[in-house]
Amino acid sequence: MFIMKPKKLNLGCYKDYKKGYINLDFDINCKLDVVHDMNKPMPFKDNEFDEILCLEMLEHLYFPSQVLQELKRILNPNGILIASMPNETNLATRLRILFKGNINCNIMKDLPHHFHFTNVSQQIKFYEQFFSIKEVTYITLTGKLYNKLPWKIKEFLTLKYPNLFCECAVFTLIYPQFIRGKEKVIERNQSEFKSYNK
Repeated sequence: MFIMKPKKLNLGCYKDYKKGYINLDFDINCKLDVVHDMNKPMPFKDNEFDEILCLEMLEHLYFPSQVLQELKRILNPNGILIASMPNETNLATRLRILFKGNINCNIMKDLPHHFHFTNVSQQIKFYEQFFSIKEVTYITLTGKLYNKLPWKIKEFLTLKYPNLFCECAVFTLIYPQFIRGKEKVIERNQSEFKSYNK
């Protein structure tokens, strides 16, 4: 019996080329399978993919809601979308703005590095316009003092106040259903999802 392998897309992969995925980005200086401007409709058929990775990419695009609508179109109804954006209102960023006056973002000459600055609560509302959230993985803050806290305290703070104590949230999304998935917390170095400052 022939079993088809799941078809997977790594969207906005940048330097994170993954075997077994179709790796797509617009940066021709990276190793890619498909070069494409993600602000334009995706060059794929309806329901083509069983899994889509979209990590730390949506905040770089002009109209992320249009991109999410496209991802819903190309995702198999039984598939999953794994998406993340930085949590721009965490405690470390707030302190950085207070004492340094910036958000530690790479500034390009003509355009801002990030077009959208969101927190976890806003991201939940954004994703739920198109998908159901099967699971949220909160990646904790890092830092010399914060790292000294016991894990249980970090886990409690992150689950109770994710907008303050989470560096990034990774959402596992599925076609809309009447469910709300589980939440968990991990350290940044335990995450299988690598993020890059693009």
